Amino acid sequence: MSASRPGPLLGLVSAWILSGCSLMDAMHTAAVYDRLSVANVIDGPVTDPAAVALRTGQATYTGLGTVTASDGTVATAFLGDATFNVDFDSDSVSGNIAMYSATGGMDPDTDPQAFFDQVEADPETFLLSMDSAAGTVNLSGGSIVGAGFTLDASSAPLTTNGTTVVVTGGTVTGEFTGADANGVRSTGSTVTGTVDGAPATDMAVYFAGAE
Repeated sequence: MSASRPGPLLGLVSAWILSGCSLMDAMHTAAVYDRLSVANVIDGPVTDPAAVALRTGQATYTGLGTVTASDGTVATAFLGDATFNVDFDSDSVSGNIAMYSATGGMDPDTDPQAFFDQVEADPETFLLSMDSAAGTVNLSGGSIVGAGFTLDASSAPLTTNGTTVVVTGGTVTGEFTGADANGVRSTGSTVTGTVDGAPATDMAVYFAGAE
């Protein structure tokens, strides 16, 4: 992941002029990606557990998160702002992902990290063509063990362009990144939910955030 993206940003502006799509969401997403890139959160090393143990007090991490949900035929992918609150004194973690964009009609096998990478790699296609979205995924009850943590997942309805997805339960695992635990990212998820009221055949959550 590069530390700057002047080319894609210029591409976003020109594509928005031609398409009339939401420049605000696209520019916001690109700016957050830049910040995560500079912090080396997505691809950087896992924090040494001893360094996590040395942290005290509270910290807030912000970034991006995605949810992908498949009905067996197509997948819908949601993109939103991720916020995580960590209390190093009590070893607790909680957070949420507030969705603002989404796209449907994707390959049913698309996982959230692949979608996350596609958004970064091709902003004109995967940002400016996305629909608006609403709804929040709640990640609660997290506890730190070593350099990792596990969170319980649930959501109110996530809605976009006539499609409604609900995360009904399950867990998401994550880890701290950087020498001083300046970042967080997900490492996997086992979540269940529905797509338009029917059980989802596949669903997953992905996130990354930096202090």
